[in-house]
Amino acid sequence: MKHLGTIRIETERLILRKCQVSDYKESFLYCCSDPELARLQNFDVHENDKVTKKSFIEKEEQYKKDDSFYEWAIINKETNIFMGEIALVNYDEETNSFETGYHLGKPFRGKGYMTEAIRAISTFVFKELQCNSLYALILKDNISSRKCVLKNNFIYTKTIPDYKDDVYEGPIDKYEITKDRYYLLKNN
Repeated sequence: MKHLGTIRIETERLILRKCQVSDYKESFLYCCSDPELARLQNFDVHENDKVTKKSFIEKEEQYKKDDSFYEWAIINKETNIFMGEIALVNYDEETNSFETGYHLGKPFRGKGYMTEAIRAISTFVFKELQCNSLYALILKDNISSRKCVLKNNFIYTKTIPDYKDDVYEGPIDKYEITKDRYYLLKNN
């Protein structure tokens, strides 16, 4: 696969672009300090905005040296406010697939922004990167995340009973969309 890096993507209401250090305050305010979001998205709450700033400095450095690093800030076109992030992670060369992970601050939920962002990333994955599939791992009680992927034609494929990463251990559901399904539904 020829990686393209995190390129700017625009939708009707959103700009998906590289994260910038200047985003850290809004990220901390809306996302990284929210215990409920951290629990549902499997990350540790940042104890202060300095931790968030450090992570954004690291992201800027990662963009410079790694064209296989895919992480977008989700920006509201109308207000220019940072609302959350969406990323592609865990590329599997054998299956030519990516996992997507994402989060959105509480004030922006329920308005279709994440559904729109996932749609844009799906298009990028299948048209630009020519991947075979895109999947999301979702905790059973993360109903809003499940709704977003289902609206984007992902289907439940399995429950991984013994999933483990740096912050979560336990069962997790896998939802996936294949390139064939994406194009079949897009053309109908």
